[in-house]
Amino acid sequence: MTNTGIIEPRFGVLGPLTVSADDGSRVALRGTRLPALLTELLFHANRWVPARRLVEVLWGDNPPKSYLSNLHTYISRLRLNTRVTLGKSF
Repeated sequence: MTNTGIIEPRFGVLGPLTVSADDGSRVALRGTRLPALLTELLFHANRWVPARRLVEVLWGDNPPKSYLSNLHTYISRLRLNTRVTLGKSF
């Protein structure tokens, strides 16, 4: 935890993706899409990532009709699971 009381998760990207809290406990990201989304956002850390790129990462060439709503849901889940605000991606 920082001096401001904000929890700063740690991310491991060499090998399998891992997310750890300050105390070393692991944060579980269920499924395949949340880890894929986080990996893409970490790859572009502190940079704007277009929604179309995130959609491509999550669904390839066949996104569902409700892809934008689903993308918002995945980003919300990611924020909740990691307890960090990743910023507006689109």
